[in-house]
Amino acid sequence: MILLEARDLAKRFNLEAGFFARFGKFVRAVNGVSLSIGEDEAYGLVGESGCGKSTTARLLVRMYEADSGAVRFWPRGAELGKMADDGSVDVRALGRRALVAYRSRVKYVFQDPARSLDPRMSVADVLLSGYRWSPSWPGRALALAEAAAILEEVGLSASDLERRPPEFSGGQRQRISIARALLLRPDLLICDEVVSALDVSVQGQILNLLIETRRRRKLSILFIAHDLKVACYFCDRIGVMYKGEMMEEAPARDLWKAALHPYTRFLFASAPGMDPSAGNDRAAGGAVTAASHEPRTDAWEGCAYAARCPLADDRCRSQRPEFREIAPAHRVRCHKADAAE
Repeated sequence: MILLEARDLAKRFNLEAGFFARFGKFVRAVNGVSLSIGEDEAYGLVGESGCGKSTTARLLVRMYEADSGAVRFWPRGAELGKMADDGSVDVRALGRRALVAYRSRVKYVFQDPARSLDPRMSVADVLLSGYRWSPSWPGRALALAEAAAILEEVGLSASDLERRPPEFSGGQRQRISIARALLLRPDLLICDEVVSALDVSVQGQILNLLIETRRRRKLSILFIAHDLKVACYFCDRIGVMYKGEMMEEAPARDLWKAALHPYTRFLFASAPGMDPSAGNDRAAGGAVTAASHEPRTDAWEGCAYAARCPLADDRCRSQRPEFREIAPAHRVRCHKADAAE
């Protein structure tokens, strides 16, 4: 069953910033993104920095308000306000109180725990600060007992409640961030680059913690990463983004051997330990150009990847491809998907 679904999400920001910035020229940070996350599923959202992964995730929890599109959530055993006939709620229509309840069911874990954890607060206060305002707040005494139990679940000790975040290593601080999210017993965990700032050995520990936590709690996870190889190891399905658009989506077990979009193949070829000859440059018969940092504005037409793609032709540069299904559960946004096989 589907737990959360986004349809045609779009968000644009003013291209210039500052007090004297001109208004009216926009960059499309997210451009018509659709995805769904099932119950007890790990969905990976992958792409280079600046492709819109984090913006998409923040639209799902309304840290940013979408310009258009829909987000629907199917709560498990919780009332979040007016529900449709299919049991879902319209996240974009939630009022203030219902939004607080929704955010207790969908928790966000940030990339850098050093910035997301207040260094002046004790671990106990860090864990309870958000819990205190949730609909399920049981009182401080019971909440402290739950906090102690959740710390032990993530591999720390109940005695750590009185310590402060700067006293911990980066991996331990990330465990505290995960504990803070799990304390409210969410249905969905959004993990935004949670291992990218950690050493390789610590990355494995955090990934194994998330795998075990997901198994134990029957938890759904949106896993945002730029490392496609890590995402294939952790996730059930993967969506690949580039310049605000979904380029390809497929089961993780199939994507590494059946990637159709030139950009997906390029990401695999660029991953450490992968054979470059398996990548986009050989499969497409040409070299991939350097990354283009030109923002995707309202005036941009055609495929977002056309400037870098060795297969691109005039049609690619003038006509935006549809996000079409090539095989069961495998969708791709590319005019040349058949030629890339």
